[in-house]
Amino acid sequence: MRSTGTVRSWDFDEGQGIIDSPDIPAGLVASSWDVRCEAVTTDPASGMSALGLEIGEEVDVIWSPADTDEEAPHVIAVWPSRCPTPVLRTGAFSTALWTSATRDDGVTVMREVDPNSLPPVPPRPPLPRTTGVVRAWHPEEGWGVVESPETPGGAWVHFSEVRGDGYRSLIDGQRVEFDWEAAHQDGFSFRASDVEVIATPDAG
Repeated sequence: MRSTGTVRSWDFDEGQGIIDSPDIPAGLVASSWDVRCEAVTTDPASGMSALGLEIGEEVDVIWSPADTDEEAPHVIAVWPSRCPTPVLRTGAFSTALWTSATRDDGVTVMREVDPNSLPPVPPRPPLPRTTGVVRAWHPEEGWGVVESPETPGGAWVHFSEVRGDGYRSLIDGQRVEFDWEAAHQDGFSFRASDVEVIATPDAG
C-alpha cells in the first residue's frame, strides 16, 4: 500500500523514526534502510552515520499491512514527497549509491544516485611492461615476488595475475614479462600484473 504521511520523530542513534499517516493512526516505524531518494544524516553516538528524515517533513511511504493483530505494519520504502517515486530495490543484498552535500545550516543531505546516470569511467592508461625474474614464490599462499631493473626490491604478484587457467604458480628463477605499478603491497613498493612466463630454468 502507498500512503502520504509526516515524520513525527527520528532517532539517528537507533536508525529509525515514526511516520504518522491518516491511513495508520498508530503510525509506522521506518528504519534508515527504508529511506530512499533524499535523506539527512548526522554523526550519532555510535560513530556510524545513519540516514534519516527531518521531523515534520511530508513523505510518501510504501508499506504492507500486519499479518496478525500483534504485529506492526511493515515499511518497504519511505521518501520525501517532493521527490519522484523511486524504483524499488529487491533482494537481501540490494544497495544504493548516495552522494552528500552540506546545506547552509550545516546539515548534511544525502541524495540517491541512479548508477546508470553516472558518466563512464575513463579508460585506465596501460601500465609499463618489463622483463624480470621470479625471486620467490609461495605456492601454499598463492603469491610471490618478481624483480626487474624497473622494480628495485621486487614486485608483489598474486597467482590470479599469472597467465593461465586454474590455480597458477611460478617457479623461482623463471624469466617473466609483466606489467608493473608503484603500489604498497605486503611490504613491497611495486605490484605486478599480467605475468607471462617466457623461460624456465633447466632442472639440472
